[in-house]
Amino acid sequence: MAWEVRRSGNYYYRKVWRNGTCTSEYVGQGVLANLSSSIDGREQQQRLMKQLEYARFKQEQQRLDQAVNAYHEAVQQLVTTILRQAGFHQHKGTWRLKRRGEDSSMADADLVQQGRQIVEEYNRLHQAASVKKPKAEDVERLRQFAIAHPGIFDVCPLLANATLDELIASLHTNEATKIYMRGEVRAVERNLGYNTASYMERLLIKDVAICWLRMQLIEQTYTNNLNTDDGVTFTKAEYLEKRLSATRRRYLQSIEGLARVRGLLARAGVQINIAQQQVVMNN
Repeated sequence: MAWEVRRSGNYYYRKVWRNGTCTSEYVGQGVLANLSSSIDGREQQQRLMKQLEYARFKQEQQRLDQAVNAYHEAVQQLVTTILRQAGFHQHKGTWRLKRRGEDSSMADADLVQQGRQIVEEYNRLHQAASVKKPKAEDVERLRQFAIAHPGIFDVCPLLANATLDELIASLHTNEATKIYMRGEVRAVERNLGYNTASYMERLLIKDVAICWLRMQLIEQTYTNNLNTDDGVTFTKAEYLEKRLSATRRRYLQSIEGLARVRGLLARAGVQINIAQQQVVMNN
């Protein structure tokens, strides 16, 4: 929108897009032009506010997706490490158990012994770094050991709880609803057998529950936006549709991952105890 100054007075023109081309449309002068300018200015301000609101909305959604992705990737990396320790390998993207030769029992015993040595070394380093005034080199040794042996720590449940807290906190609702959503997540975990599951299965169950919650939040956000008085813009609706499809795929992938690992462990007869760093082959 713009005013143009002529000898005979000020004239108001409105910018209009037609067939992909921006053209100037004459409105007039005087009272009509002033009224049109005021209305166009308010509409432009409203569009700008909606654009800023949409940008903040996208930033918030991306932050939540990054939190969920961080946990999902951490679980996948740890599960891969555990499966390799248990004697599995990937063949053309499929996990398979390595063939066990005559020295398999010795290999298992070596793995158990290696796990015990790792735990003993960690306890020694932790004790040296836990005194009132620890030496800087002792603290650094413990830090480097922790980085080199991530499997010794039960870190993923802590990350899972932090991710869950972040998702729940994003709900623009009352505390009662947040408590209910936490209960729903716990119900999903119980239905998947969390209480009796192995450590690795618990990681994957947490992943399923978090992906489920993220999907529920996106569906709720989509529904709430559609039911507003102003409705939802095409751009925002398209974005929410894509996010909803992506969260559904991730949820189904997490379920598939849990089912695949359970099938592997059941067929191979493997029990894994990360706390003890032990791998026991039943067959």
